[in-house]
Amino acid sequence: MKWIEVQSKVQQAQSSYDMDVKALQECTLTAPVSGVIGKKFMKSGEVALPSEPIVSILDISRVRVKVSVPESEIAHIGATTPSTIRIDALGESFAGGHIDKGVSADPLTHTYDIRIVVDNASQHLLPGMVAQVVLQGEGAQEPVITLPVRSVQQDSKGEKFVWTVKEGKAVRRTVTLGDTQGNRIAIVAGLEEGEQVITAGYQKVSEGSKVEAKPQN
Repeated sequence: MKWIEVQSKVQQAQSSYDMDVKALQECTLTAPVSGVIGKKFMKSGEVALPSEPIVSILDISRVRVKVSVPESEIAHIGATTPSTIRIDALGESFAGGHIDKGVSADPLTHTYDIRIVVDNASQHLLPGMVAQVVLQGEGAQEPVITLPVRSVQQDSKGEKFVWTVKEGKAVRRTVTLGDTQGNRIAIVAGLEEGEQVITAGYQKVSEGSKVEAKPQN
């Protein structure tokens, strides 16, 4: 009788042991890919349901740097345009690789997003870091003329123009506009360096009006 009781207790102990081993195995998570943990969705001690994510895994051996490019410059950027990425938080610079260009612009800022692939074998670059990007090559832009936004006017046909001064008289000049930075706007065509532009009192000017140019301090 005691022998049967001992056998029963052994079987119970074995059954408990098997259950504990199975529970321990289920507590071990094995990632399907190599990488680093980007975000934890659950805390220690919580019970996860089947197919419920526990953590997100990021492969950062190669990262993409997102840059917003003005529409006036996007045409000069190609898939192989050289670039340099500077990360102030690390005190390091990295060479950019292949560039993917977006095809739809932001309607408010008139910019296009591009993404530059960067090799990150050292894994120093981390998601969310702020970068300074310099694009090189044929697309590099020379300094352009800028004017106060208020000095640029628009006629009934939608043409943009400014008033310039030539031989003491006002001359209307049609211009092509670039990007706006604060209260100034770039003039990419229609003006030459050194030309005088009326930036105050232009509301009272007409073609051929006599004007007196006063240099700004």
